[in-house]
Amino acid sequence: AQASSFSALQARVGNQTTWRLVSKGGSAGAQASPGIYNALTGAMVLSLGRGFAAATVDTSGVFKSLGAFDTYSGSAGRDGLVAALSALDNTVTVMVVTADEPTTNLDTTLRAALIRCGATDVMLSRLRYRGAYLLVGIPTLGPGTERMAGDIPNDPAAWVEYLVDIVNGRPKAGTGKDVAAVVQANVATEADARANADSALSSRLDTVSASLATTSAAVTSEATARSSADTALGQRIDSVTTKADATATAVQTETKARADGDTALGSRLDAVVASYGADAANMFSNPVPTVDVSGWAGGSVERISSADASVPAGAPALWVFKGWGEITGTVPKAAAPGQMFYFEAFAASNTDDQKIGIGARWGYYKDGSLLSLGLISATPTKAWTRISGYVTAPGNTGTAQARVSITNGSATAPVFFTNFVWRPAEAVLPVQAAVTSEATARADADKSLGTRIDTVSASLTSAS
Repeated sequence: AQASSFSALQARVGNQTTWRLVSKGGSAGAQASPGIYNALTGAMVLSLGRGFAAATVDTSGVFKSLGAFDTYSGSAGRDGLVAALSALDNTVTVMVVTADEPTTNLDTTLRAALIRCGATDVMLSRLRYRGAYLLVGIPTLGPGTERMAGDIPNDPAAWVEYLVDIVNGRPKAGTGKDVAAVVQANVATEADARANADSALSSRLDTVSASLATTSAAVTSEATARSSADTALGQRIDSVTTKADATATAVQTETKARADGDTALGSRLDAVVASYGADAANMFSNPVPTVDVSGWAGGSVERISSADASVPAGAPALWVFKGWGEITGTVPKAAAPGQMFYFEAFAASNTDDQKIGIGARWGYYKDGSLLSLGLISATPTKAWTRISGYVTAPGNTGTAQARVSITNGSATAPVFFTNFVWRPAEAVLPVQAAVTSEATARADADKSLGTRIDTVSASLTSAS
C-alpha cells in the first residue's frame, strides 16, 4: 500500500526538485554565502569564492555541477565558463550564480554564452562592479529568469537570492508558496525516514535470527551431552520453548503492526494527493496587459509597453499597467469571513514618495457594498520589486474583488505594475497539515517498533 501510494503521488507531483540560488557582491553585508543550495535540506551543493558558478538539472531531476569559474583572475576562468555553457543543450535547466566581482572579463564571448542560456543583454549591461547576478534558463530557448542587485559600484546592497522549482527538467516560477514544492519536499523527507527505519528493522531482525540460531545450538548441545534427560534438562528446554514461542508471537505481532502502519500510510498519502488537486490557479484573468486592461475599473489604468522611455528599466514582462488612484477588479469572487488569499505583483515608480497597496476589496454579503480593504503595501522605486503577502476576509464578507490602491500618483507621476497574482491560500494548507500528521504518526510507529524489537532481543538473550 505504501509503495503504490507513493508511486501514485510521485506521478501526480512530477519529478520536482527545489533549489535556492544566492549571489552576492564583494561589498555586501553579512547575508548568506553565495552558491546553490538544496532548498529541502538547506545544504549548499555548489559554492564559489569569486566570479561565476553554474550547474544543471536534467529531466530526471539529477543535479550536476559545472563548477566554479574565477573570471576575475584572468581569461582561463572566463574561457572555461564559456566552454561549459556552450556545450549545453535544451534538455537541461541551467542555474548560474555570482560572487564578489562578476563584471571583470565579461566580454562578448561570455555574454553570448550567457544569453544562449537565457540571459538578456539588458540585464548584463546593467550589472555593476561587485554587483550580484543570477540566472535560471534553458539553453537555446530564449530568455529565462534573471535577478540582479547593485545599482552602483561596490553597492553594499548587492545581494540577491531566488527559489526555483524544477519539474521534469523545466523551471517553474519561484513564489515560495507553490503547493507542489511543499508536497515534494515533505514526501522526500518521509521516504528518507522510511528507508532509515527499514534499514534499522533489518539490522534488528538479523540480531534476532542470530540469537535464535545460538539458542538452537545450545539446546542441541545440551541434549547430546546429557543422554539421560533429567528434570533440570526438561525444565530448561521447556523454558527455551516458551520463550521461543513468545518471540515468534512478538515477531508476528510486529509484522501485523507494520502492515497496518503501511496501510495507514497509504491512506494518508492518498489524502495528500487529493489535497494537491486543490485549485491553485490565478483568480485574476488578465495579470499582464498583453492585449488590453480588461478586468480593472475605477481610478486610472492604462496599458503601456515596458520598452517605453517612461517605464523603469528591467520590467519582468513586455507589457505593464500604468495607473494611479483606486483601481478595482471588475469581477467579484465569492469569499467567506476568515478566508485567506495570496496576492503578488511587481511594481516600480520613477519617484520615491508614492505608496502602492495590492489585495482585496471586501464586499458585504447582502449587497456587495464596501466593507473594507485588505492590502499589502509597499513604496515602489525605480527598481522593479515583487510585492506579496496574505490577506484575510473580515466578518460579514460575501465577495472579494482585486484591488490596487496608489497614493500620491497622477498622470505625470504614475505607478507601473504587472504580473498580478490572486490565489486561494487554502490550496496549500490541507497538504501541509496532511504531511505533518503523517510525519508525526510515522515517528510514533518507529518508536513503538523499537520498543517491541528491544523486548524480543531481551527475551532471546535471557533464553540463551
